[in-house]
Amino acid sequence: RRQRQMCIRDRLSSKQQMKLEYEQLKTEKLQNSYNALMGQINPHFFFNSLNGLNALIQSGEKQQTLAYLDELSNVFRYILQSNKKELVTLAEELQFVKAYTYLLSVRYEGKLFFSIQADTPYLLWYLPILSVLPLIENAVKHNVISKQYPLQIDIYTTHEDKLIISNKIHPKSEDSKGSGIGLKNLWGRYRMLTGKDIQISNRKEYFCLLYTSPSPRD
Repeated sequence: RRQRQMCIRDRLSSKQQMKLEYEQLKTEKLQNSYNALMGQINPHFFFNSLNGLNALIQSGEKQQTLAYLDELSNVFRYILQSNKKELVTLAEELQFVKAYTYLLSVRYEGKLFFSIQADTPYLLWYLPILSVLPLIENAVKHNVISKQYPLQIDIYTTHEDKLIISNKIHPKSEDSKGSGIGLKNLWGRYRMLTGKDIQISNRKEYFCLLYTSPSPRD
């Protein structure tokens, strides 16, 4: 009987050890995905943002300068805090997206446009932090943005519990085509944190990414 109890304890100990190792591997994989995500954020964005702020200051546009500075602070704050969070509400993510896209809209005035529409019930749904940013970065990086070819990026929810990010494709050149690593990392992070998949459609005219929203937290 004593030997049997020892065997049971050993099995329980083994299961606990396996669980701890699994959680450790999961944490390490998430950290690697996060590091990869941070590496994808266009480093020139911050430099360009500061240049944009400098241009506004020199132009004497006081109100727009203050608004720009507020949104730039919001962007920095959100990114700096992102390594402390895994999941955020759609409301939080879209608040960041609105600040981020405001800066881009000032930089590409009259050439870059955003439409962000989310039905109220979906604002409490959760998704991995900084899930939308890489898609905006990719669209800006790989597409022509000009008066002749303005870029429109649409972000919206559907009644089928989906979050969609899409834009019309007008590629800069063949050599600007990405490796797809960023989307693969995003898919892996979303899959690990929510247990669900994202769907990517890269057709001739439109690029579209669809998130299946996880259930709200209790």
